[in-house]
Amino acid sequence: MGSARRNRGQGGEHDVADPVEDELEEYQEMAEWVVCHWTSDAGPTGLPRDLWNMLQRAHYHHPPEYTVAHTNIGPASVEYRARVLILARAYVGSQPLEFTGYGSSLHRAINDAAYIAMAHMLHLHVELATQYPYHPARPLGEEVHLYLSAEREPNHVLRNLAEYVHSSDRYHYVIGLELRQARGHIAHLERLIEPYICMGHITRIELYDFILSTV
Repeated sequence: MGSARRNRGQGGEHDVADPVEDELEEYQEMAEWVVCHWTSDAGPTGLPRDLWNMLQRAHYHHPPEYTVAHTNIGPASVEYRARVLILARAYVGSQPLEFTGYGSSLHRAINDAAYIAMAHMLHLHVELATQYPYHPARPLGEEVHLYLSAEREPNHVLRNLAEYVHSSDRYHYVIGLELRQARGHIAHLERLIEPYICMGHITRIELYDFILSTV
């Protein structure tokens, strides 16, 4: 991610820079990540289960492997990072792939990584297009999803579902940015006030009351 975020709407696109969010990203890059969870189990429900089903349809024989680490982005704020490893298929030229997701909890980070992986896999494997015709896809190296047009879909139920999924995906993207910005501001305030707590000038309860009043 760069220092500027892309906000996309009907009127076009523009870069919006957030100094606090930039600081959060730099802090994450310098922070020490501690591995706290690892699994190759296909049992988790939700998006990890959907990803594994998708991989099997694309002839992958091994379930994705998730490694989750956490780091402190503030005195009382924790960020989780999930990396999902997709092992290569038994085809010549097939390469393993790895995708990264973030979240404020272990499960949110895993679901974020699975969601990103699903979008990339749909773009990589054209054979999945007929089975997931309206699921968002994403080219490798890109942060923006691509959508097939649902305008010519004769089945109005599928057309409405496709439009709903597209709208929900854009909503998820915007909410994710807002949540990330809010967490960045909270962590920034915690780091500013923490020295006063250490000196006994303010209690931690008063700190949280102050933070909640500013959010």
